[in-house]
Amino acid sequence: MGQSSEDNSMTSSEMHRRILEILSDAQERNPTGFGVHRSIMKRELDVSEQRMDYHMAYLAQRRLVRLTEVPNFLWLWAKITAFGIDTLENRGEQLVRPADPVTQEDHGDDSQDTKSSLVQRLADAFQRAHDLTKAKGGLSEKNEKSVFEKLNSLEEELTRKEPDAGEIQKTWKWLKENADWAEPILREVVLESVILALG
Repeated sequence: MGQSSEDNSMTSSEMHRRILEILSDAQERNPTGFGVHRSIMKRELDVSEQRMDYHMAYLAQRRLVRLTEVPNFLWLWAKITAFGIDTLENRGEQLVRPADPVTQEDHGDDSQDTKSSLVQRLADAFQRAHDLTKAKGGLSEKNEKSVFEKLNSLEEELTRKEPDAGEIQKTWKWLKENADWAEPILREVVLESVILALG
């Protein structure tokens, strides 16, 4: 049967609201739990992993959900935040309007400004990661070279016209395991770039 029919029929607004409802229900049932596992979320939404990850990353960027990252996945567990609950209960327009990919053309040059701003922030973040790697003590020349290569590879992939999400995930995993000092500097801009890439 291939892709779910909902992959094509559920709007971004409906998707965001549905995700928050699923997470809110899980929070009510088990307030101290990890939240909702990605396999359960995928089953509940009945959409492709790519589309699910796009919307989860967007909601995380908006601070409506908190994602638990693990190697090999953009996220494994998702939990609604207090702000996410408030937004869901208020049922306000702010849930989707600021960055709904379906309506981005309505914003004229705003989306281009956002993209160029992100490119600049990417460059700044990667420069800081390079500087921190250079200043890091105890790294062999070989290890330092490997980190620089992976940083350059990730930055290059993120700035491509059509980035490869699998390649991004693989390189990100390597950096988290081998250059954990760079991860906090890069996390937010990488997440934003993934949102743009999957959009």
